[in-house]
Amino acid sequence: MLSIKIQENDFDPGAIFNSVAYNRKDFGAKVLFTGVVKDFHNSNTIEKLFIEHYPTMAEKQLRKICENTFERWEIMEIHIVHRYGLLEPGDNIVNLVLISRGREEALEGAKFIMDYLKSEAPFWKKEYYGKGQAWVTQKIKDAKNIEVWEK
Repeated sequence: MLSIKIQENDFDPGAIFNSVAYNRKDFGAKVLFTGVVKDFHNSNTIEKLFIEHYPTMAEKQLRKICENTFERWEIMEIHIVHRYGLLEPGDNIVNLVLISRGREEALEGAKFIMDYLKSEAPFWKKEYYGKGQAWVTQKIKDAKNIEVWEK
């Protein structure tokens, strides 16, 4: 099962986690990752973060990343919620829940999805500081994380 939601509204990570695989007994691991807006980047204090996306392309790319995850590991369910719009430090950005028979598959699958989401999903972030603003560029570390999966 795959659930992808791209929305402006906030979400409750705990409620999503508790609803995934509710009443199922055929899995051994459930992993939750929630990304939030941090209040700093380099030496700048972030006051707001704007996330822009291309709706059709973003959902298509998230679906492709998840399908690749299903092919690589024995993942039983993937649930992703990703926000867009103007956010503040502490606000939720992304929520990911996976279930599988064992922890290794769920943990590896979650890392794989987040690495590809950070590098290949069409979401663009603009940080607002007290004295300016800047679009966030891809980090070298994120690109190197992708290289590991492609070996």
